[in-house]
Amino acid sequence: MFSNLENLRRLIAIADCGTVHGAAEALSLTQPALSRTIRLMEAQCREQLFERHPRGLRLTPFGHRACQHARHLLRECQLAEDDLMALGGGGMGVIRLAAAPVWMSLILPQAIADLHRHYPDLQVQLSVRNFAAALEELDNGKLDIYCGGFQKTEAMPSFLVRKPLFGTRLNVVARQDHPVLASPLESLHPLLDYPWVSYLSDRGYLDTVMDKVKRTTGQRREASVSCDSLLAVLNLLNNGDYLAFLPSTFIQLLPGFDLQIIQTSIAEAGFNSGIIYRRSLQRSLILEAFQASIEARMNDCSFDPLLQETDD
Repeated sequence: MFSNLENLRRLIAIADCGTVHGAAEALSLTQPALSRTIRLMEAQCREQLFERHPRGLRLTPFGHRACQHARHLLRECQLAEDDLMALGGGGMGVIRLAAAPVWMSLILPQAIADLHRHYPDLQVQLSVRNFAAALEELDNGKLDIYCGGFQKTEAMPSFLVRKPLFGTRLNVVARQDHPVLASPLESLHPLLDYPWVSYLSDRGYLDTVMDKVKRTTGQRREASVSCDSLLAVLNLLNNGDYLAFLPSTFIQLLPGFDLQIIQTSIAEAGFNSGIIYRRSLQRSLILEAFQASIEARMNDCSFDPLLQETDD
């Protein structure tokens, strides 16, 4: 069923539209033609791809997996075409990037600008994603490259390449004139006297530090503010007596924020950051230029070396 790329496009269109009628309009085809395509594909795989519901069609579990494979295959074909066009001096096509917010603020603006200096016709689709969401979209063909932290060392699917580039360390941070910095911390108790901000995209950070505080003090604090905007979190820290547990490697490099690491007895936590990309991009001109720009940015700034990875 995967030998006909046009049939895969039709499958995805019906899945996205939820109706044969909507997919037929989107593809400028007749409804009977689309219905025949689905019947043919179902006969080939001997499984039902869609089930009817009051408002149209939805994928069966088998159909959902088939659609993921279809998106992946179509994206691989498009990337191959784009690479050959670039090699021949033609258009550059589209590259789909996703990144953690700190990458969006500190690294990607310069990297994308560098890409466009080399390839002005390249279209870049950029979105914010966390690690888990990005892996799913890399799997089904919606993404080509993810930039961010690797919380664990899960094995990558064979069609993905994972390349750690530098370490990212987590620390308690506050504004430079925060009252808690008035004298060295002799215990963790003062950390309980101030409000905490939890960055929702990495909500586990606050849980991590509070678990350690509780083991020492017998107490913990919940977040006074929970926020899914990194910019808002940083502004809160700059303008109030808030504390947060964040990737200090990046935070100290962001312009406009006078934040300070608070030295504590909490064991340092961290993870590696880098890129995950589709293996089909490995020799592409776009990826080569993209990596070169990131490495130049790393040389300009004081990024931490890679951390030793464990399976914990």
